[in-house]
Parts: sequence; structure tokens; C-alpha cells
Amino acid sequence: MSFTRRTFIKLTAAAAAAAGVGIPLGMGAVSANGVFDPETEGDQVIPTFCEICFWKCGVLAHVRDGKVTKIVGNPDHPFSNGRLCPRGTGGAGLLYDPDRIKRPLVRREKRGTQSFEEVSWEVALDHVAEKMTALKEKYGPESLALFAHGYGGSWFKNMLRAYGTETFGAPSNAQCRGGREAGFELTFGSPVGSP
Repeated sequence: MSFTRRTFIKLTAAAAAAAGVGIPLGMGAVSANGVFDPETEGDQVIPTFCEICFWKCGVLAHVRDGKVTKIVGNPDHPFSNGRLCPRGTGGAGLLYDPDRIKRPLVRREKRGTQSFEEVSWEVALDHVAEKMTALKEKYGPESLALFAHGYGGSWFKNMLRAYGTETFGAPSNAQCRGGREAGFELTFGSPVGSP
């Protein structure tokens, strides 16, 4: 379905008018802090934390029949105080994404195209170790660099230190914190600080 400019303007105006008079758009309710609640309460609510970035905000995972139905902020968490960014609240979608890689894959090139073969962890780790050893022997350990973000990146940092290099960085400033900090400081005259 394609929209004309006129249809887009009409839909936008209708949505703004509905929001102005308090008509809820879509299913579910809005909680006290204004976050959309898909009303998918679980049989269990399991306190855990988000590992999409380095903040590790506290979350409550709602679970029904062994499947996460929604993720909300944990109001008892001392740093995030029940708040989550869109990436955190979208964690259940990330968990069940049909394109999520669940097993090791090794790239195989066939006649100019790339394809990936599912392999065991043993084969995958041996492959990586061979490549890393060859790189280190030819160019030195500092030739390998890591660009990581989130909780899982700490494990790779330890591995790189054991390998003999400190060449790693993170996209966190440009990805989430940098723009927020700059905007907050320009608006209010001081940085926002914690999550």
C-alpha cells in the first residue's frame, strides 16, 4: 500500500488530534511514566538486567509458558529506577527475531557469492584461533582491534589483553550517550549523568 502526501498529512493530523483529546492509539494502555504497555502479563515475573549496553539497567521479564512476553523496567533497580530505553524494552523482539544467529556460522564463498555453513563450536573456535594466530605472527597482536558494546564485550576485551593488545573501542558515545549528553548540556547547562 502506498500513501500520497495528502493521505500522510490527513493521518498525521488525525493522530495528533486523537492524542490531543486523549484517545489511545493502538492496543494496550499507557503506564504512569508514559511507556506503552502491551498488556502481556506473564505467569512469572523474573528480575534480571538488560545487557544490550554497558548500563545494565534492571528489568522485569514477564514469562508465560516459558516464553518472554514483555520486558519492563524494574522500579527497584538503584540506577535505572524502572526506566528503560527503546532498545531495552525491545529485548523480547531481539530474543525471538527469526534472523537471530543461534549457532556458529563459517562463511563459505561459492562462485562469487557468500554463503554461511553451520558448524560446531569446536570447529568455529578452531577457525578463529587459526586466523588470530596467523594475524599475530604476520602483523603483531596490535593489528587486531575490537569494536564492542555491552556486557558481552568485556569478555572479548579480556581475550584481547591475553592475546597481547589493547586496541579496542566502543560505539557507546555515538550510539546513545553522546547525543543525549550534548543535547542535555546545551539545553540545561550541565551533563545528564547516569542512565
